[in-house]
Amino acid sequence: MINKHFRNNREPYGKHKLTRHEPTIQERQRVLIICEGRKTEPLYLKAFIDSVELTTGRIKIYGNQSDNSAPINIVNFGIDKLSEDPNFDKIYFVFDRDTHATYDSALVQIEKLKKTWEDKTIMAITSFPCFEIWFLLHFKTHGKQYGFNGNTSPCTHLISELKKIPVFSKYKKGHRNYFNILKDRMDIARNNSKITLEQSKQYCQSPHHADPSTLMHELISGIEEVIVKYNK
Repeated sequence: MINKHFRNNREPYGKHKLTRHEPTIQERQRVLIICEGRKTEPLYLKAFIDSVELTTGRIKIYGNQSDNSAPINIVNFGIDKLSEDPNFDKIYFVFDRDTHATYDSALVQIEKLKKTWEDKTIMAITSFPCFEIWFLLHFKTHGKQYGFNGNTSPCTHLISELKKIPVFSKYKKGHRNYFNILKDRMDIARNNSKITLEQSKQYCQSPHHADPSTLMHELISGIEEVIVKYNK
């Protein structure tokens, strides 16, 4: 679930309120998270943050605000938010590979953003083929490649696989928050995510093109770093 440093100082998620001291200015890191999904990713992440009782003022999460889920639009929306409020230390863009035509251009835009804001941590948290691979990894490692064959999207193929797990048998995007159901398997998901990524990276140069994979474990770790500083 939580890294060793943090885990030794608290009980499992949601068991009790954390003891805090008033953090110093240096410790008051702020996080901006921009998600492709309107509900699925924001619901999950907000529930994770609530479970560790971190004030929402530290972490701002925005779901997609339009009907266009193209990754480049997600990045541009994040840039607008950062222009409105540049006082974020970590900025994460959460989006899927699936069949998006602007996936690579979004990654290029994020690399440019890193050069503009060198004092910030800026990351693309990609999932191949889609965010639901993170849910699947709570139960097993996964090596099935999804590619772009046929008329059905890679994400639809993965969700069909996910539905074989009883708790996801009636899964629909944005239908409900699954964090509380999955939280006790967080350690499994993180380990499986790292294993699956390393296996898939054998066939490509970039972690963003590893099929299948997700960098959600990196986002969870980034949030935990803020939690550790805020609650120590």
